[in-house]
Amino acid sequence: FGEMNNSYLGLIFAIIGNTLIGLSFSTVKYAHTINTENVSYIRLKWWWIGTTLMGLGELGNLLAYAVAKPALISPLGAISVLVNAPAAYFVLGEQLQKKNAVGGLLCIAGGVGIVHVVSSQKTDSHFVS
Repeated sequence: FGEMNNSYLGLIFAIIGNTLIGLSFSTVKYAHTINTENVSYIRLKWWWIGTTLMGLGELGNLLAYAVAKPALISPLGAISVLVNAPAAYFVLGEQLQKKNAVGGLLCIAGGVGIVHVVSSQKTDSHFVS
């Protein structure tokens, strides 16, 4: 029962963390895009917001790896790409091509498959007890 709770907790941390990371990419790029006066990036409010989102996202990943199997958490890194695509469309005006949408769907299918297989496996040994 405890291992299953850790898996769900790890999933939650990884989903939230990778969502924040995906948003951080577009936020930092937005900061550079609106910097028409070539001010140092460390003086840009949006750059700091994006960098903070990245740091919080990585903290979420760290917590996820601490409580769940790496094989369960690693594939969820694709979430950052899946979040960045619509964020780039809405925030930066970038176009989403058909091949990118198909690639995103394949990422989702693969991630769901891996998470399903890993979460249904039982392990007999752990490095940390």
